[in-house]
Amino acid sequence: MGCSTSRTSTHTTASASGRSLGVAHNGLTVEDVLAVTQDFGLWAICISGVFRADLRGVFKKKIEVDDLIPYSRIEDVRVEPSGPRAGKLVMLDVDDRQLGQVDFRAGGPDGTVEEERAQCGRIVRMMEGAWRQAQ
Repeated sequence: MGCSTSRTSTHTTASASGRSLGVAHNGLTVEDVLAVTQDFGLWAICISGVFRADLRGVFKKKIEVDDLIPYSRIEDVRVEPSGPRAGKLVMLDVDDRQLGQVDFRAGGPDGTVEEERAQCGRIVRMMEGAWRQAQ
């Protein structure tokens, strides 16, 4: 899976040993995390919003963590095609500006097309449920 997101938020960088860095950085506890999905980075789906973390560096590993995108900023979550056999989950604000995007590939050595569609569906349902509860 590939992922792109607007990088308007600040990043926190720490050594790769900071296991719960993204959770702590965003004022959350581990119990607040509902699911984690992976593309080129890592997306944490939490009870109050979503955030992305990336592992950077070859020898000196660093974890970069984006700020939480609270559900109150997300107006719409769409699943759209991004290629002949790929899709993406797009989070938009009230002005239809993209807040984040999680790309789901269609099959390959690690999964089938059906598995990827099912994973995308699970993430969307989880986000929509948490989004409704946060309203």
